[in-house]
Amino acid sequence: MTDMEKQLEQNKQLVSRLILECFSGGHLHVIDEIVSPEFEFHYPNMPSGLEGLKAIVRKNNDTFTDWSFKLHQLFAEDDRVVCQWSATGIHAKSFLGEPPTQKKVKLKGISIYQIKDGKIYKDWVEPDNLDFLTQLGILEFVYFTKEKK
Repeated sequence: MTDMEKQLEQNKQLVSRLILECFSGGHLHVIDEIVSPEFEFHYPNMPSGLEGLKAIVRKNNDTFTDWSFKLHQLFAEDDRVVCQWSATGIHAKSFLGEPPTQKKVKLKGISIYQIKDGKIYKDWVEPDNLDFLTQLGILEFVYFTKEKK
């Protein structure tokens, strides 16, 4: 294995660890170990930086019982890691002002991470919030190819 291949594998391991240990389990100490203090978090409607990252980990693990992530695809090139992921959990507490439904929900998304000096430096997240909010009953499902009933 070349040095570059080793580095790409290490980068993928960092991202896997963040998602599977931190996002899934809510282990905030992992963020302090593997995320840069200069971290930039690009997630819709969330504050940037480490505090935004920690806030969403706390909120999701508190609101959704058994909040668990799966990695479906993971690619690395240069200093970037791209992953397709999904998360599932039981809607157990109020979310965006909506009462808990006790339904199992699934959030899907794609994230792009930048690694710098052996730490996660940036995270761009594109979650499928339309589908997620529909599952929670916050939005009404409408087929784009049919008229609303």
